[in-house]
Amino acid sequence: MPLNVAFTANMGKGNFLLQPRFSKQHAVRCCGCAAAAGSLCMAGFGTPRRLLSRRRGVAPRANTFSDFGAPQRRVTDSLLVFNAVMFAAQLLTKQGLTVAGAKSNIAIANGQWWRLITPAFLHGNLVHLAVNSLSLHNLGPILETVSGRPRFAVVYAVAAFSGCVASYYGCPTELSLGASGAIFGIGGAVALFFYRHKTLFGSTSDHILEGLRNSLLMNVVYGLSSRNIDNWAHLGGLVGGSLAAYLFGPNLIRVSTPGSKTHLVDAPPIKAFCHNTIKSQA
Repeated sequence: MPLNVAFTANMGKGNFLLQPRFSKQHAVRCCGCAAAAGSLCMAGFGTPRRLLSRRRGVAPRANTFSDFGAPQRRVTDSLLVFNAVMFAAQLLTKQGLTVAGAKSNIAIANGQWWRLITPAFLHGNLVHLAVNSLSLHNLGPILETVSGRPRFAVVYAVAAFSGCVASYYGCPTELSLGASGAIFGIGGAVALFFYRHKTLFGSTSDHILEGLRNSLLMNVVYGLSSRNIDNWAHLGGLVGGSLAAYLFGPNLIRVSTPGSKTHLVDAPPIKAFCHNTIKSQA
């Protein structure tokens, strides 16, 4: 059943409501990814530079957008730019791109499989884009710095896909779009990294994990309080991103060698993107 190109977007309590109409006037409520994902960036840990300075005991500088363009966050910045370009294209096509790319079970069942990934690059309105961009700006560089660009890209892609798949099965009669499922996956991967490496980061790991846990609880409460939030996409993205991070790493372990030196070895279950020896310590 083809989608009608008539879409309307309204704001309600911080999240968007997208109301599509099918050609037979069958209205379907949209289950849009939550703007509440933005609270992930409020966990209080900031950018990688702040993490490193906190570990060295140096007062961290203010977390600002001035980090945009830094070499260690090129994939994050590329995603930010791409999402902005896609939103501009949505406007320029008068939401024609939205109609062609939003998650729709009817369209997917009719063979439009690209809708299991394209919703992660579309947004309902400017506020929705801004909130998700802020979340990605804060979380993305952390994971990209500790994991490297290839693994970060894999985690983001897997989380985006798994979020759409979970939405497909969990919200079969509803449309959805937004990057928050992928961002939940990034948050899960960051949590897994610092949980795995508590012995390396000490109190920094505890601080980050506590912030992420509190942020997750806020998102759960907010998600359950609104009918316009795709909680299945968030859950799918969280599980998918965490699983990808578990399989691909990093998973740093200390290995002692003759000569009283200790090496940090990256040993995830799947070693496709890992560097064997990270550094040596006397």
